[in-house]
Formats: sequence, structure tokens, C-alpha cells
Amino acid sequence: GIVQSQHGGAAANLASLGTGSQIGSCWGVSVQRSTGKIYTSAALKRHAGIGPLSYGGLYQLDMLGNSAMPWIDLNSIGVPSGGFPDNAQRMLPVAIPPISTDSLAYSQIGKISYGGMDISDDDKTLYIVSLYTRKLYSVFIDVPGEVPGPEDVDSFDIPDPGCTHGTYRPWAVKVHRGVVYLGVVCDASHSGGSSSDLSAYVY
Repeated sequence: GIVQSQHGGAAANLASLGTGSQIGSCWGVSVQRSTGKIYTSAALKRHAGIGPLSYGGLYQLDMLGNSAMPWIDLNSIGVPSGGFPDNAQRMLPVAIPPISTDSLAYSQIGKISYGGMDISDDDKTLYIVSLYTRKLYSVFIDVPGEVPGPEDVDSFDIPDPGCTHGTYRPWAVKVHRGVVYLGVVCDASHSGGSSSDLSAYVY
């Protein structure tokens, strides 16, 4: 689609870096400023198809060449995404209309694939949250970015902040001046949960 300005017209000087068929539904974004590369990771969204690397996808976009390419399935190096039906099994349409129902995705949002992602101050390490394992992962990619292997991955437990009538759900990641910040919510999803059990934390 075309990004619209606040005044209703098409925004000027836009360049397409990737399409839905190239990267699918994504969320986490990190910019390697020294090389002009953008990294983005798969995310489950209702009514939106997943990309060619499925729910473990990490994609590289080139701001200089205006291109996108599948980079690596993070499952292959030990950053689990959890499994889920593919686009055809979810009966997603190739065009709208018709309107999809995508009922399978409804209860799994925020529970599989990945949430936030950011890159270290030296551009060499990606930090990403697996919504499936509820852990933070560091992935060393170096400068310029090289496809990582299992030896480049480390994981870190994210503590349960003490949720009542619910489960803790990490998502947000931000690196600032050498510190990694994590956002976590208590979802109040269990029997007996109410709005008073909803809370948010930053680690």
C-alpha cells in the first residue's frame, strides 16, 4: 500500500524495501546504521500472512539497494518460535475481498513467534524476545552482518514479576547506552482474572 500523509495525500520520497510476499507479517525492527541494513522478524498477526521463512523468519532489508531478502530461520540456530499452521491452513485470502476469519490465530497472538527486537550500540548483536519461550536472546551478527550460527546465540531468562490470575508476557526490547530494557505485562487471562490483575513492568 501507499503511506498517506496527515493531509490525505501520498507521502513524498517513499521507497519500497519489501513486500508482504517477501517478508510477510513482521514486528521487530533493528537498524544496523553502519551498513544501512534493517533486520525485521516474523510476528503472528490475525488476517496477515506469514513470510517465506515461516514463524521463525528473520529478514534483511537494504536501505541502499531498496531490497529485501530472507536471512535465516531463527529456529535453526536455537531461537524457538513455536509452530503454527501456514497461510493456506489459516485460509487466508490472497486478496481482500473476500474477508478472512483467521480464527486459528485469535488465541495465539503474543504466544508464538517474536516480539520486540533491537541492536546493540556497536551494531554487532541483535536482541530479540521469543514469545514462545518467553526468553531474551542475543544473536551476534557482526559488522557487516553475517548469517549467524548456533554458536552466536545466548539466552536469558525473563523473571515472572508475580502475575496474579494470569501469565507474564514479555514483548518490548530496547537497547540504550549498553543496557537492554524489556517490557513485560501480566495478562490476567486465567479464571478469575480481572482488570485489577493487569499490570506492566520494565526490566
